[in-house]
Amino acid sequence: MKLYFYFLETGKIRCAECEVEEKPKTYKPVDRFPSGFYRCCVKKEDIGELIGYGDNIVVLTENNIQKVANVFRGKMKYRIAREKQNIASANESINQCNKTLSMIDEWESNQK
Repeated sequence: MKLYFYFLETGKIRCAECEVEEKPKTYKPVDRFPSGFYRCCVKKEDIGELIGYGDNIVVLTENNIQKVANVFRGKMKYRIAREKQNIASANESINQCNKTLSMIDEWESNQK
């Protein structure tokens, strides 16, 4: 049986096939897993999900480009939303700092 590994790398998506032996709850490589996959097995529950240290790997039991694209697209949409929240939070902090600077300037001028 083959598993298809998709790696989201800088500027590209890399696909690698791997011959595996199916166990009751996992898949184990016949030889070894593709470069960049550092686990000893793939859990069946992880098929079609983001896995790996950076959530940058999708493993499928069939070559399904649309499924992989949707999984990686969902990850990027989530990251964009999170970064927008970070920007909003940073802008709020900047505005608060500017108000504090204005208060300091006003306080200083009133002390003269």
